[in-house]
Amino acid sequence: MAAALVLLTVPSVPAQNYELLQMAVEADTDFIVMELGGSSSVFVTVRDESRDGTAVVPDSPQNQGLPHSLSVKAEVLGDQPRGWSVLDPASTSSRSGQENRFEVIFLNTPAAENPFFSVRINVTMEGQGGQEINQYLLVTAYTPGRDGFNAQVARSFQVAPQGIESIPVKVTNIGLYPRTFDLEVADNPCNVLVSPPSSIVVGGKATEEVFVTVQGPTDKFLYLTEACSITMRLVPQDNPNIDQTVILGGQVNGAYFNPIWGFWATGILLAVILLALVVADRKARIEEEILGKPQKPWTIPVERVYLDHLKERDPRAHYVVRHFLMEEEYQSALLWYKEFKKGTAGARSKERLVVAQEHKVDRFEARWKKRIAAPVKASDRFEARLQKKLDRKGKGALRKQHRKWRKTTKKMQAAHEAKVQKATQKWEKAAARAQKKDKPVPEKPVFPEPDYPPEPSQDRLLLADHRWNKKAERRRRKAVKKQGNLEVKFERKEARLLRKVRRKVEKIARKLDDPDFAAEHPLLGGKAAASAVRKEQAE
Repeated sequence: MAAALVLLTVPSVPAQNYELLQMAVEADTDFIVMELGGSSSVFVTVRDESRDGTAVVPDSPQNQGLPHSLSVKAEVLGDQPRGWSVLDPASTSSRSGQENRFEVIFLNTPAAENPFFSVRINVTMEGQGGQEINQYLLVTAYTPGRDGFNAQVARSFQVAPQGIESIPVKVTNIGLYPRTFDLEVADNPCNVLVSPPSSIVVGGKATEEVFVTVQGPTDKFLYLTEACSITMRLVPQDNPNIDQTVILGGQVNGAYFNPIWGFWATGILLAVILLALVVADRKARIEEEILGKPQKPWTIPVERVYLDHLKERDPRAHYVVRHFLMEEEYQSALLWYKEFKKGTAGARSKERLVVAQEHKVDRFEARWKKRIAAPVKASDRFEARLQKKLDRKGKGALRKQHRKWRKTTKKMQAAHEAKVQKATQKWEKAAARAQKKDKPVPEKPVFPEPDYPPEPSQDRLLLADHRWNKKAERRRRKAVKKQGNLEVKFERKEARLLRKVRRKVEKIARKLDDPDFAAEHPLLGGKAAASAVRKEQAE
């Protein structure tokens, strides 16, 4: 800290007797930091500024002032703390204009319990006639103690999977003042859930016991006394740059079953079973296609017609044929099929290969047929949309014509009714006059219904007769062209697929020593024969 300059004059006798005694007191610091078990000094400078000498000129060669007695005493403020002490400097004399330097020594021992030690340094100047003045300085000494700490693990741990264990850790603060520590996880190779205390407050020269909670891992199903070592760091909050490593050692022993694993295992098992069923069903279908599984006779169309006629003619015979003869025939054929399939198992590798390749080619052709037909279908949908739009326009025109027809018919009907009403009134008057004069009554006039216009009918607008047909034809030409390009691509891809099939078949034929396999193949027989003919012609 900055040096403090203290200039105080404390007279003990009437002022007129002590005006000649004056001094200036200065310490190089008022706060010192020292190590535990060491010493440190505070230098106090006293400048004699008295005016009781015969030569008070500062630059005079010899100062003839009167001698003064100077003493420096350190007074402990409050109770004397344990382990602290202070050494007073020796007294001396001074004359006006002189400057004296005193060393006040502070001492502490490792037994110090308080980090702070405050003293008041009293400086006393005494003159010849018993006059005395005092000044004092406040100085505080501080020691953080040994800047050390440590942590000790009381015991090892043994935890089961997902089990919880509390491990005591003793944290010791060697310093004299309270400190706050953080316990952090540095390395956790066992994947153990560790919950250290958030903040650990330890008093000066004290030890605190804290507990670290450990929960067992759940990564594996079985742990057979596996060693586990957790590395932790004890870090003081006032100085994060230093730390101490704490190792928690233990073992993980036991078994653990995660319910999620059960769901996964069940899902995998179901997937495997489903895959096995799909493979078995596909194999059975291929076997049925190769061997020709017997069909139920009553499901054959010809037999169904026969049974229907038989039921009409003779219901009893129909019952016997349907529920006895046909059932026995089907069961016999099915038993023969199963026995033959079982007896010839493993001898149909070529047939299965042929069927699988045929299915592959069929799927390929079906996929490409759908793709080839897509442009024309899109053109058909476009024309259908245009025709639908024309139908909506035609319906709108028809509604407009209906409105006009209803309006014209209504006007004609109103005019006809007015004409009939007027003629009827005129006839009634004429008939009344004729009755008064006893003359014959004239005949009532009759007016035929007017010739109403015919009701408009729906005349459908055809796309072929509309100007939009040109747009539809352009779209169709593009679709046909695209379809032709797709057909060319299909032929090329089909040729590549068949070449691939041929290479595989020829490879299997060489392995089975069956040169006629490619010629007998239903997908390659015709092309293989044609290729052989071309080779013979070339030779």
